[in-house]
Amino acid sequence: MRSSADPQAAPTAYNHNDRRRRTRPDGGTKPVDLVYLARFTLGNEDLEHEVLDLFILHGPRYLHNLRAAVTAKAWHDAAHTLKGAARGIGAWRVGRCAEAAERLRFDTDHDRRAFAIDSAAEAVDEAIGFLQALRRTP
Repeated sequence: MRSSADPQAAPTAYNHNDRRRRTRPDGGTKPVDLVYLARFTLGNEDLEHEVLDLFILHGPRYLHNLRAAVTAKAWHDAAHTLKGAARGIGAWRVGRCAEAAERLRFDTDHDRRAFAIDSAAEAVDEAIGFLQALRRTP
């Protein structure tokens, strides 16, 4: 593999970790991808506000459903719903946390489920805080 900056550079070993890092959003990304949201809503600001309001209202409810799940189906459904809601507005971190929860077997140990819930809760709180701060900004 040659460097795109220097076509004469010597080949380097392919590092899977480098590729993985390049495909993830930068560490400085916002909790909600507003560019994605604008594309998703075709630039309709009223629709953007509506879907963000829905996420602010329902995100904590989906998280509550995840915490309250007592069956594998309830766990999976709650995680899947949160994942879809997050991806719909571009809240990628929430989506990744919900996906990780969705992949966990419900009968796995309590600590792993608790960690998944805590991770998702932190991401939801961050996204909602970001959205509420946007509203306060003129």
